[in-house]
Formats: sequence, structure tokens, C-alpha cells
Amino acid sequence: MKILVATEKPFAAVAVEGIRKEVEQAGHELVLLEKGTKDDLVKAVADVDGLIVRSDIVDTTVLDAAKKSESDCARRSRSRQYRPPSS
Repeated sequence: MKILVATEKPFAAVAVEGIRKEVEQAGHELVLLEKGTKDDLVKAVADVDGLIVRSDIVDTTVLDAAKKSESDCARRSRSRQYRPPSS
């Protein structure tokens, strides 16, 4: 499985290595996307099985692009997506 770690603000190198160690010990491949745009994220999720984000916004555009990771969990997340109150 490919696991994407995506963040606009880069993680500390020690954090990336810790995540990489856990992912690889579980038998998966880590894909890192730092300082990417939303378009970069949409392209990247199309080829992975899982997604780890920091505090970035993952909206329905991103989830719809995540073909391989489409699961019951992704569908539930989509239904609980944060929507800011109307002004």
C-alpha cells in the first residue's frame, strides 16, 4: 500500500522519519508531499491507498480524486466534512 503524507507546512525531519519508520515497518510505502498546492494533492491522492494530513483541508474534491482509497471510511468522512457557519 502507498500512504501519502501531505502538508502545506513541512513536518520536522525527525517527524517524517518517525512516520516513515512506522509506515514501512507495517509493510507500506510512504509518499511525501510537502508545500504542495491543492492541485498537487488532488493528483497525488489518485495513486495512493491512504492519506495522512497535518491541518490541511481535505474536501470532497480531494476525496473524489482518491480512487484507490475509496472506502467506507472515506465515504463517512465526506458526509462529516466540516462546513463553516453561514454569515
